[in-house]
Amino acid sequence: MRAQRLDEQQLAEAMKDGLKRWLSDNEVVRGIGRLVARVTSTGSLRFYFRYCVEGKQRYVPIGPYCHQERDGFFTLAQARARARELSAIHRDPARRDVRRTLGLDRPRRPATASAANHANRKDIAGEAVWLQCVSERERAAMRLAKEIEAVVARIQEAIKHYGLTAQDLGFGKKGRPGRKASPLKGRKLAVKYADGRGNEWSGVGRRPKWFVDALKSGKAEADMRVK
Repeated sequence: MRAQRLDEQQLAEAMKDGLKRWLSDNEVVRGIGRLVARVTSTGSLRFYFRYCVEGKQRYVPIGPYCHQERDGFFTLAQARARARELSAIHRDPARRDVRRTLGLDRPRRPATASAANHANRKDIAGEAVWLQCVSERERAAMRLAKEIEAVVARIQEAIKHYGLTAQDLGFGKKGRPGRKASPLKGRKLAVKYADGRGNEWSGVGRRPKWFVDALKSGKAEADMRVK
């Protein structure tokens, strides 16, 4: 950006050559803002007031240029006068950001109702997923509890039927290391099957030969069950 005191001739030449550029007028002291002009490729020229806030350059539009006074346009002298007014605002510590002071910056748009509804829908969906996970865990826990209850019932029935003790189940005192003897060894079990010829079987362990032969001959287990 060229920094020199502008004049009418320079502006006219800049508008003729068709080159896009910025021209800077050094009429205002450095550090308090200055008048600048933007030339477009179509040959138009517009004035701006340029200043710096928090290390960032900002621009306030002044208006289009015309070499003679005309409504809606600024001569170079009029643009300089407007730049001095804006510079006075910029020098005020409480109003250094001229654009903000003049209300040229658009305020941040608050969250729209649709955006808020979208956020609410996301929250509701997340909560639904969480509740679904919780309910699935609860159902799994209930299924496991029922399975354990059924297993315990079967174990209790077997203990009662065979007269097992805690020691038989391995919960008593530990004996000498080695192969464990069957908890039913030496224990007389109730007779569950008989063929009426003196053959009897408790129903535990391997089927005896007489029982297998009876089944092959056409008898059913129910026929040999002791009532």
